[in-house]
Amino acid sequence: DAALEDRPGAMDMCRRALDADPDDVATLSRYGRLLQEDRGDYEEAERLYMRVLELDDSCTDVLYQLGRLLDEVRGDLSGAERMYRRALQVDDKHAGSLSALGLLLDEQGNSEAAEIFYRRAIGVAAEDVPTLYNLGVLLQTARGDAAGAAELYRRVLSLAPRDLETL
Repeated sequence: DAALEDRPGAMDMCRRALDADPDDVATLSRYGRLLQEDRGDYEEAERLYMRVLELDDSCTDVLYQLGRLLDEVRGDLSGAERMYRRALQVDDKHAGSLSALGLLLDEQGNSEAAEIFYRRAIGVAAEDVPTLYNLGVLLQTARGDAAGAAELYRRVLSLAPRDLETL
């Protein structure tokens, strides 16, 4: 999102826009993301995300961001899974939710379901380095498919040659 590139300016712009229209879904969403990613103000970000969902419960990016917050910050894996699945009910090709749900299921030991979601995510975003890498690890560790994993690692390295984790 180009408006998020100038982070300090974007924060100020969002505050001013919300003063003018406190129910603007796009601005609430952007501001929540800035608060979550830049400021680490998870309480306020979560409050803004919940407000967006009150106004528009089909906002896939907010469902995804809230899922990430619940997963990565709160440790609420079931809540995160619900958010990712809700996003996918609205848009079954939401790459972020597909990949995040794959990772969540993978971390819970459900490699079969994780592989399905990773592959669906790659079908939507073929050059998503983290998803390619995660599927490679799954193939290597859970499936014993060294050749399949190596092919994915080669793809990762061709897309991100300085990706130290893959090296």
